[in-house]
Parts: sequence; structure tokens; C-alpha cells
Amino acid sequence: MTHVANFSTKDERKNASIKETMPALGIPYSSLSIGISIILLNQNESYEEIYVTAVFMLGVPKETYPLEKRVSQTPESVGKLVAAGFKVKVEKGAGGASNFSDEMYAKAGADLVDSHSAWAADIVTHIRPPTSAEAALVGNRTICSMLWPAQVGRIRS
Repeated sequence: MTHVANFSTKDERKNASIKETMPALGIPYSSLSIGISIILLNQNESYEEIYVTAVFMLGVPKETYPLEKRVSQTPESVGKLVAAGFKVKVEKGAGGASNFSDEMYAKAGADLVDSHSAWAADIVTHIRPPTSAEAALVGNRTICSMLWPAQVGRIRS
């Protein structure tokens, strides 16, 4: 999403605030997004500001630990994340053991995907610490899960 604000003088640019321009973008203040302002000096010496935002993708893979019945996101929490501007990818069947159907996640606004796509998201949420293979799928991206100090060495290797 790109927003352009034109300023005819340097003083107008200095007095403008991002809070004034953000509602025009339709981005809620509570959303988590990365934004960058780029200021351009045009040939006619007027200033132009381009504000670019990026949407985060959040992945919810199915838990693989034996007898694990929990899921890292409920359909309710997915709905709140979608409303805040996230794109949520839930692995098909991820909520089955917790009695959350794929249809419930779809109604909340999630995309139902395969395991690889859920693990490929910008941010991955998971209940149990990832296995070495799962950690490799995350790579240098972010994972939010329970971690125990004794297992950190196993996950890093």
C-alpha cells in the first residue's frame, strides 16, 4: 500500500505528521506493520512523501508432538489478527485436536494451506518448541513458541 503526500515547502513537510496521513491510508493504529517514509525533492523544489507499509504473514502449523491437542491460534485470535492487518495462514487440520474446524478458521479470515506454507510465513506461532527439522523450515524468520533452556542447544544445531 502506498500513500503520497505532497508538500509545497519545506516548512509544510516539517509541520506534517504521520498521524495526520495514516487515517487516509485506512491502516488502524493498532495494526502491526512496517512503514517507511521516503521524502523526494521534485524538480520544482516541492517535497513529496511516499509512505509504504508491508503486511506480515503469520503461520499456524499443526503441532507434531505426540498427544499434543493444543493449537497456537484459535479462530477467535485469528479473527483479531486479520482485523489488525495480518494475513494468517493456518495449516489444514491444525485445530482438529482442539475441536476447531478448518471452516471456523476460514470464517475468521485465515487462508488454509499446507504445512510448508504455514512454516514459510514471516512469523510462525507454535505451542511446542520446534523440532530441528521444523526450526530449519523457519530459517532466519521469527517463531513464537515455548522454549526451554535445555532444548535451545538442540534447536540451534
